[in-house]
Amino acid sequence: MSDLPPISADWNNLGDIPVRKSLVYDVNWLPEGQSHLVAIAPYGGPIAVTRSVSHLPKESSSKSREQTTVNIFSAGGTSIGVANWSSPSPIVCMGWDVKEEQLVVVGENARAIKYTINGTMLSTHNLNAHEKDERITECKYWHTSFKECGFAWKTSNVMFYSCKTIDMRIRPFHTFTDVVTAWTPLVVTLDNRQTATKIIVASQGKVFSVTTDDAVQLNLHSRVTSEPLNWVAMSVNVHSNRLAMVDGKGFLWMGTVDLNKCLCEFQMDGPDPILAMEWISPVAVAIVTPSYLFVKGPREHWLKDPLFQSCYLQPEIDGCRMLYNASYEFYEIVPEASKSVGAMGSLDPGAVLNDAYSEYQGGDGGKAHEYIRFIEEKNLLTDGISQCIKAASEMTDPVIQKQLMKAAHFGRSFLKDGIPPLIVDDTVYTIQALRILNEIRAPEVGMPLTIGQYNAQSPMKIISRLTKRELYPLSISICRFLKLSPEEGELRVLIEWAINKMKHSHDNPEAIAKAIIRRLNE
Repeated sequence: MSDLPPISADWNNLGDIPVRKSLVYDVNWLPEGQSHLVAIAPYGGPIAVTRSVSHLPKESSSKSREQTTVNIFSAGGTSIGVANWSSPSPIVCMGWDVKEEQLVVVGENARAIKYTINGTMLSTHNLNAHEKDERITECKYWHTSFKECGFAWKTSNVMFYSCKTIDMRIRPFHTFTDVVTAWTPLVVTLDNRQTATKIIVASQGKVFSVTTDDAVQLNLHSRVTSEPLNWVAMSVNVHSNRLAMVDGKGFLWMGTVDLNKCLCEFQMDGPDPILAMEWISPVAVAIVTPSYLFVKGPREHWLKDPLFQSCYLQPEIDGCRMLYNASYEFYEIVPEASKSVGAMGSLDPGAVLNDAYSEYQGGDGGKAHEYIRFIEEKNLLTDGISQCIKAASEMTDPVIQKQLMKAAHFGRSFLKDGIPPLIVDDTVYTIQALRILNEIRAPEVGMPLTIGQYNAQSPMKIISRLTKRELYPLSISICRFLKLSPEEGELRVLIEWAINKMKHSHDNPEAIAKAIIRRLNE
C-alpha cells in the first residue's frame, strides 16, 4: 500500500456530511490585541486591512483618521500596495469589485473611493442620495455567484440604499420607519435576466422584504416556535437562495430567503454576540462569536472550535475563506468526487481503483488485479477513472493530485474497448488546470483558487489578474503553456507591461522607448 496520508485526513463530519478545513497559507497576518477592518476579495483575491476606528487612541483619533492607510496583500501575505484614505471621516466598510479587482472603501460621511489593486486612487463617489448630509451608520458588502458585487447601507435617518461596484449608482429603498434590529442585502435575478437588490429587515420580531417600492412582511415557517423573535444577525448566501438568522438568545434559524422552508432550527449556547455569519454551502453556515467558531448543518449535527484570535469570513461559490491572525484557511463541504474516492471504507469505483493502484505500487499485483476485477464485473471501470480524475482536480496537495491521476491512468490500461473521448478530454483539461492552479497557489503568487472557482472564471481572466499584479513572467508562461495566440495572450501581457513601465519608470522617455521596443522584438 502507498505511504500517502489518507485523502480524508483533514475531514470532519457534520453528521453524514463531510467537511474539509484546509490550511491555505501559514502567515502572521494581524497583530494580536488590535481591532481591524478586513476585506477579503472573492475568488482567492487580495486582502485589504486597516485598523478599526474603535481601536484608535481617543486623544489622536481625529489625526489618525486623516492619516488612515489601508494595506493591501495577496492571499499569501505579500504586500501589493497601500491605499491612503485622506478623509477625516472614519471607514465603515471595504469591499472588492470582482470584475476589475478594485478596492472600494466607504466612509461614514457617505464618501466612497475606488483604488487599484496597488492602492492608486481611481475615483471618488458621493453616496448621499439627497443634498442634505446623511451619515452612514451601517454598511455591508455583498457578492453573488453570478459575479455581481456591491454595497448596501443604512443611514442615520434609517433609510436604506445600495449600489453595485460596477457603476456606483445609488438605488434608494422604500422608507422603513420601524426600529431595525438586523438586516441583510439580497440580490435576486429577474425574468429579464437583470438583477435587483432587496433588503431583508428584522423589526419588532417580524421580518420584511424591502424593495424600492414597498416593504412586505414575510411569514416565518418555524417548527418549534410561533412567538416573535428578536433577530439580531442575518446572512444570505452567495447563491441568493438561503437565509440564516440568529436571535438575541442564540436561537438559529436556517432556511430559504422567502422564509417558507425551514432547513434547521437550533439553540446555540448562550446569547454570545455574533461577530460574523456566512454560509459555507447551501446546507451549512459558519458563525463567529468572541469565543468560538460554530458550524451548523441542516440536521442536529454541529461543529464547534474554540477561538483564541480574530476570525474574518468571506464566502465563496464553493466554500468560505477564513482569515485568522496567523493563518488563512478554506472551509468547504467535501465535493462529491473527493467524497467517493476518499471516504473511509468507500466501495465507489474511484475508491476501489485508487486502492488497486496503491496495492500495485506496493508490489501486490494480485490484490490490485482483484480490485480491478471487482470494478469490471460491475461495469464501473470508466466511472472509477472519471471519479479519480475529478477528485484529483479537487485536491490542493500536488502529491495526492499525482496519486489520483496515476490511479486513473492505471485504470485506463484495463479498458478493453479503447479510451472514451470524454476520459481523454477530462484528463487533458485536468492536467492543464492543475498545473496552472499549483503555480498560482504558491505563496509568492497568492491566488488560492479551487477548481470550482477556476472553472467559474477562465484562464484569460486569471492571466489578466496576474498581469494587474505585475507578475508578467508568470502571465506569459501561462499564455505559452495554453498555446494562446499572441493577440489573445502574450502580446496583451506585453502591452500592459509597456503601459505600466511608461507610467512608473523614472528613466528618460528615450530609454523607456528603447527598452519597450527591444522587449517587443524578442
